[in-house]
Amino acid sequence: MIGKIKKFLLMVRIKEWRAFFLIFLFGFFISKGYSFGFIQNIFLFFSFFCFLTFGYLLNDCFDTKEDSFDRTKINILLKSNLSFKKTFFLSLAFVSLGLIFVSIGGKNVFFLSLLAVISVFLYSVPPFRFKAKPFLDLLSHGFFAGVFFFLLPFFFFNQKIDNKIFWLSFLIFYIFVLLEIRNHLEDYEFDKKAGLKTTVCFLGKEKSEKMISFLILIFPLLLFPLFLKKSILSSFYVLSSLLFLWLFSQNTKNYRLFDLYVAFVFILLLLM
Repeated sequence: MIGKIKKFLLMVRIKEWRAFFLIFLFGFFISKGYSFGFIQNIFLFFSFFCFLTFGYLLNDCFDTKEDSFDRTKINILLKSNLSFKKTFFLSLAFVSLGLIFVSIGGKNVFFLSLLAVISVFLYSVPPFRFKAKPFLDLLSHGFFAGVFFFLLPFFFFNQKIDNKIFWLSFLIFYIFVLLEIRNHLEDYEFDKKAGLKTTVCFLGKEKSEKMISFLILIFPLLLFPLFLKKSILSSFYVLSSLLFLWLFSQNTKNYRLFDLYVAFVFILLLLM
């Protein structure tokens, strides 16, 4: 039984969930979700697991063509005996469970989750398949992969969403747009072979690399409104931003450096 669970978690690529889980945790701590009941938190975390599992399973159903070109890709249909039909209905089972458990938080969080579910369908499923449409791939991924998981705890616990949270939501949307560009840059050759028209395929690899470098370089400026309050943490933000800009300008393809910078400033925001 344990072996089957481990195999399933491997198939849904749980090791790739880091960014989603960290953004979800960030929203959980900012919304002070830890101050609510243990059972409520169990429902919230289980809903998160169900929604992310649904997204990966549904995506695998319609990604077999491009994933077949990349032997390193883990696609549950290509790496297991599960059929398209079984995988599709399994994804529906998980999303149904997620919607049931998240509805404990009220109608607002239910409708937010329903909107995210619809956006995942639009992202993955033909004939819409925003994933293969220039710029729609970035917009849809920024919402359901970033903003939704960040705001989920706020809506679940009916916490106030002020101007700071709105701006953080925009920044998280921005970060997940960058992550989508990075993913498409990594998959560029495979996506081209599969005939996909992602933003990166549409613009070309060179233009896309220039675009993401520019967007990364202006990111520290977008953080500035959150650090207007004079404090030692604001000083850390300024110093770390200057150091990051200098280091990144030396190698504009060092995206891991950007990951470290984002993690550091988000820790600062948690401490404020």
